Amino acid sequence: MVIDKNTDLVIFDHKDIVEILYNDNSAVLNSILGSDSDEEIKNYNNTADTFYYNKINIFAENNNLTQKNIDQVFQSEWLMPNEYYKINLLEFLLEKCTSQIEIERCKFELSIFEKQNLENLLRYMIYLKAIAKENQIILGVGRGSSVASFILFLIGIHKVNPIIYNLDFNEFLK
Repeated sequence: MVIDKNTDLVIFDHKDIVEILYNDNSAVLNSILGSDSDEEIKNYNNTADTFYYNKINIFAENNNLTQKNIDQVFQSEWLMPNEYYKINLLEFLLEKCTSQIEIERCKFELSIFEKQNLENLLRYMIYLKAIAKENQIILGVGRGSSVASFILFLIGIHKVNPIIYNLDFNEFLK
């Protein structure tokens, strides 16, 4: 295990990975970085594809890690089942709308999320809500600027309908 001096992130080698697996902590594998020069890690990732295990994020040792690179690595992998990646967000959300005003607001907000390339974030929110419901976890009424998002209301992340209270979606974007 090595700490990258530019980012203070821990870089794992295959011995560290074996220890993680041995201790049955495989759920954390796609939230760690492994070296691209470690053949054992590459072999593990190839096998992980076959058996649907969590893969290890790889970084190139010769490249300096920047926060942008790190964000891209960790935002490319979401800890959710594959079926959630396949959700057609527009269909999913529009079937929950009950008026033309809601449809227009939904389409507007979704276009903003798409411009920001955040579709998988919304899919993850759908997954999170499903997990909460399955485990009888109560989500709050709403907090902060999140209540300005009608899409998050439709998903069930909060219970405040921003259209009823005339909340501006731009407040959510701040």
